[in-house]
Amino acid sequence: MASLRCPRCSAMVEVGGKQPHCPECNFPYRDSRPGAQTASTRTSADPAPTGEPPRGRPFGVTVIGALDIVGGVAILTSGLVLARAILPMLATNPQLVQLLRTSFGSVTVVLGAFAIVQGIGVLRGDGWAWTVQIAIAVWSAASDVVRGADSAVPTIALTALVVWYFLRPAVRRWFGKTPIALPTLRRLPA
Repeated sequence: MASLRCPRCSAMVEVGGKQPHCPECNFPYRDSRPGAQTASTRTSADPAPTGEPPRGRPFGVTVIGALDIVGGVAILTSGLVLARAILPMLATNPQLVQLLRTSFGSVTVVLGAFAIVQGIGVLRGDGWAWTVQIAIAVWSAASDVVRGADSAVPTIALTALVVWYFLRPAVRRWFGKTPIALPTLRRLPA
């Protein structure tokens, strides 16, 4: 029996075994090598091979993960630049400047690093990243509504779009979540 690496967690998966899932992360695994999957290793859930490559990461997940990483780098960079350059200009009280520099710099470093880790988790398909992404989207919309910000309506629309997209079956599968049946609009018979 050959063993290959799981595309999600990089654990070794025995090919040809009865269980077509990764033993570490339970990722549904299918050997995508040409001719590698035989009738004995194929489960009833797997369709017969048609020559199509197996589906990978959804494009929207790639975009959101990349935006998380770029946003994290921007937060990290702007926090470090502001802590080094602008705060010393407020040299009215040296102790206050030092306190602001350390607190502002450390908070932005933590937020920037978290956004980068979040983006990597989204790109890898980690289940916690799915939960955190939805929580961040809802938190952002709720905070804009509470503050009464002028951008509350576009933020709510964007949040609804992100949450809707993350509830799509292909996206939920990418993150290892069980797909749910979303309500659809059907015409009633006349």
